[in-house]
Amino acid sequence: MMTRTASLVMSLLASTAMAATPEQTKTEKPAVYETLTGEPHADIQFTLDSSRMPVTANASLASIAEWIRKNPTGLVVLDSHASGQPKPATELALRQAETVRDDLIARGVKPERIVIAAFVEDTKIEPRVSVWTTQIGRDKVFALRSNATAILWGPGTLHLPTQTARR
Repeated sequence: MMTRTASLVMSLLASTAMAATPEQTKTEKPAVYETLTGEPHADIQFTLDSSRMPVTANASLASIAEWIRKNPTGLVVLDSHASGQPKPATELALRQAETVRDDLIARGVKPERIVIAAFVEDTKIEPRVSVWTTQIGRDKVFALRSNATAILWGPGTLHLPTQTARR
């Protein structure tokens, strides 16, 4: 005869045996999510050595463009990350960010409201463009991006921060 405690333990063991595996419980980050300040943010993963827009980015960019239409003083910041030799990695990061920028422009976002910051990493990473929106103003965005390899804004103005001589 089983005691109440033994029955409870057996029941608990049975339920944990049927529990989902970590892979089954893993939840993916939504395509677009809000930052602590309520502004939309999205990460767009690119394939290695490609600047071709991933099909999965469509919904994310639509949400970002919608937010920028509703916030006439807001900016869209494209932080593009790549790894490798400085010159080709910077060029790839800029091409990937420009692909995202061109898509946003096609969706009605004015070029002067888009800031691109390219970051080249020493360690191997998956290339991505982090798209975030803000109301903080261009000067503060530039100050926050002072460790970027290159900063691009408006219709093609390139700014190289003084701290870029990292390698």
